[in-house]
Amino acid sequence: MTSLAVMRLFSDDLTAIDARLRSQINRAPSMFRGAPLAIDVGALESTKLDLAGLVDVLRKQGVVPVAIRGGDDAMRTSAVDLNLGVLKWAETTVAQAQGANEEPADSTQYPPTGKSAPSSPPPSSKTPTTLITQPVRSGQHIYARGGDLLILGQVSAGAEVIADGHIHIYGKLHGRALAGAQGDEQARIFVQSLEAELIAVAGVYRVSEELDERLRGCAVQVYLHDEHLVLEPL
Repeated sequence: MTSLAVMRLFSDDLTAIDARLRSQINRAPSMFRGAPLAIDVGALESTKLDLAGLVDVLRKQGVVPVAIRGGDDAMRTSAVDLNLGVLKWAETTVAQAQGANEEPADSTQYPPTGKSAPSSPPPSSKTPTTLITQPVRSGQHIYARGGDLLILGQVSAGAEVIADGHIHIYGKLHGRALAGAQGDEQARIFVQSLEAELIAVAGVYRVSEELDERLRGCAVQVYLHDEHLVLEPL
């Protein structure tokens, strides 16, 4: 499993898209150069997007479009003609998730009259934690789905660690760390020695060039406050 950048479009104006993308790439050119990119057109109200023109814009910027998500049949046909894949994923709401866990009313079983029902243990609320005891080498990608990630060694440059919850690194972070991968804005990153290529919480990121030099090599926690990424020493 590897991460895939997704560009969500809210406009079909290629000039505006080109300018916004250029601004993002200039913040971290080494991160985006040659990187695969999915194009999410699900939020577009218009169906007039020039997909071939957009693909050309992206390639000139140095990124590699590999797939689209959303769009009508004509858009998906155009994507196939351009050798792009077509992605599908569901954005499940909390209400849907809760409803999926509820039993139908008619399936409830009651104890015989005069007898008490045996007590059952409450459902476990423990968040699963993925424990990595070895150093994470360059090129490795580790994803703790649905929980926290605990790493006892260092994360090498070129490695990537991702968690839906918190990330704890008891060593040097040279690579990338992305907490709250499914949008959890309460997630945090705790690192013993900060030398990161990139850090992110719930999609808000900061690259190496933007790190405070006073925090390099220090024990740091990273979290979101008012949609801004905060780094403070431990």
